[in-house]
Amino acid sequence: MDGQHGGLRRRPRRDEATAVALSVARAAKPERYDLLLVTQADGATATFPHWITVSDPLALRLTRQPDGQVTARIVNRSDKPFTGAVTFTVPKGMTLDATRRPFTIGAWAATEVSVQLSGLEPLQAPVHLLAEVKAGSATAQSSLMLYPPAPEWPFRAGTPRAKAVRTGGSAGRPGDAKAYSDHAVMDTKDPYDGKSCIRLDPHPEAGKAVFLRPIVQSINGGHKYHVKVAIRKTEDADVAYAQIHDHRLSGGTAGKWTLLEADITVAKTQGDISVQLVNESRHPVWFDALSVERVD
Repeated sequence: MDGQHGGLRRRPRRDEATAVALSVARAAKPERYDLLLVTQADGATATFPHWITVSDPLALRLTRQPDGQVTARIVNRSDKPFTGAVTFTVPKGMTLDATRRPFTIGAWAATEVSVQLSGLEPLQAPVHLLAEVKAGSATAQSSLMLYPPAPEWPFRAGTPRAKAVRTGGSAGRPGDAKAYSDHAVMDTKDPYDGKSCIRLDPHPEAGKAVFLRPIVQSINGGHKYHVKVAIRKTEDADVAYAQIHDHRLSGGTAGKWTLLEADITVAKTQGDISVQLVNESRHPVWFDALSVERVD
């Protein structure tokens, strides 16, 4: 609008928008492309950097539920429909009720197929379940890390009477004890409860943290959960804890087991719950009796 300020008259401001059509060749390789938009008007020039990402037409993502159901979500990011199949490559010693699932998907759409997995119990270290989707000349691959069961770590999800689900940790290493991460092993010496506990060794580079993260999916958001974990550390500093989303359980006296408990409310939009066991000290830390149970 017109106006006066300091003896100067301002011109009315005019905002205009112009659509610019951008075509991407079908043969373009999937990667990021930088763009530079140059505009000129009344002798003035302005430049606007931007970018676009060219993606493969099909995308594939794998998830697993506590009961062993593996779901493959296929996303079509193109303007043509596809008919194809997802093929699963199962690790040795494990079984699926099917290794191939056909599908049909429309343009700019998504669909899911599921298989049932069994055979986690004999695992001594994590393995990968592989999957490949093929539809005509379009392909996509994905993998899912499968964790060995961790004894005496019950997770109860869904309802107060839900069956316990046993979970494991992250990348394994060889040794005379069952390994669940580069720094974590099952330790049978002086557990808090039962026959074994998890010992989380310190990072070889002082000041860095190491962690073990068991994850349980498919909880009911918007409810209250009771979390328990026993911790035994070598020093009194607050350097060992369990992190559950934005809640932290820590404390205890060096050299003694301490059972820590808390009630947390999970947001309605939260579809899974993640527990991370952390050692930020220069000494081993032991964890045991970890559980998450819905209480409302």
